Amino acid sequence: QSPDDVVRSIVFDTIANTYSSTPWPEPFDSSGTLRNNTTKEWEAAEIGESREAALFVTELKAAQYKEATRIGDPTITAVYAGKGVGQIQSIEGAYDIITRMEQEAVEIMDTKLRSLLPSAL
Repeated sequence: QSPDDVVRSIVFDTIANTYSSTPWPEPFDSSGTLRNNTTKEWEAAEIGESREAALFVTELKAAQYKEATRIGDPTITAVYAGKGVGQIQSIEGAYDIITRMEQEAVEIMDTKLRSLLPSAL
């Protein structure tokens, strides 16, 4: 993924508000998410045909979105992300990260300590 894949949109809140027992009050801010089929359809409807948001969110679309959220389908449901999404190069476990940080700290301290000690030691 790259930062260009992140969009700000109200589409996911708009859809979720049609079936949520605790909808977001309007006006709500946009959410940063990865571009997917839902955001592409929303952009086409707003820009290409200038439809109202209420017309975009049909009962069928809301049901599809609800199911996609339940099963975790990223092509339809929101995948929240920021512009830093392109910076992620790997996913490591906490143990591996802490172990690497410890090794790096020991190397840095060892190097700094050696530079502070007299060369005769």
